[in-house]
Amino acid sequence: MLEKLFWSVVGIAVLFATAGALLSYGAVLDGDTTGTLVSIGLVAEVPMLVLSVFVSRKKKRERRARYERMYPTSEAVWLVADRDAVRAARDAKGNAHAIRTLRKQAPGIPLAEAAKLVLFL
Repeated sequence: MLEKLFWSVVGIAVLFATAGALLSYGAVLDGDTTGTLVSIGLVAEVPMLVLSVFVSRKKKRERRARYERMYPTSEAVWLVADRDAVRAARDAKGNAHAIRTLRKQAPGIPLAEAAKLVLFL
């Protein structure tokens, strides 16, 4: 529901800001009406930003909780992922390729956690 609300607010903010800018450029409306449309668009963006931060943090917490449930320890990651393949990728092509290999084998692992596991491999 929050995502639907978020995108509705985004649409309204973009609509008002764009309409105000276009109408003022074409001199279709007088300055007061155009300024009002732009102001409404800018005011609508503040709740959009607050809502986007809230939704982003909520999703990040959910992803982290799902990761911690799937892999409670680093050894649990290595039960799913092939340690030798990741080590071979690191030695042949570098850390970045090894991190990508690990994240393909163990989906849901955060980038920082994958980097830490590859470095201590």
